[in-house]
Amino acid sequence: MLCPARSRLTSNIAVASDIVNLLMRKGSAHPIDSRVSYLNLYEFDDLDLSSVAGLVVTSDCDQIFLERTGEELTAFVRAGGRIAVMGHVVTTHIGRSRVPLDYVHPLGEGYVLVHSGNDLTGWHSDDNSASRMSPQLFDWLAQR
Repeated sequence: MLCPARSRLTSNIAVASDIVNLLMRKGSAHPIDSRVSYLNLYEFDDLDLSSVAGLVVTSDCDQIFLERTGEELTAFVRAGGRIAVMGHVVTTHIGRSRVPLDYVHPLGEGYVLVHSGNDLTGWHSDDNSASRMSPQLFDWLAQR
């Protein structure tokens, strides 16, 4: 059963993938993965999230807009969804050298991954082990 805030999101744009990557600029290079749909952040209010397992929020997304959608995002996670947030206001570190720290925060039945650095999907075409980050992130997001 969907919570009221989440069911309100069953709207105009049906998503045919497990993961939605919200971004500000279409046309930039993104990992090709059949589990992922790439949509403009400002389409969020019109998304039908009933079949979506995970969201990726890229570092260039409008934080003021995200704040206004906070209740819907929270409801999505509490109902079992997963969100990966990249490079936003939250900055964490450990030790004297201030080493960045990523963490997973449980919320209701879901999880929020907070990564304070560059987008984890940005190295998808590198010819080294960094190219594995996108598929591994998508694997985690698709779990429900």
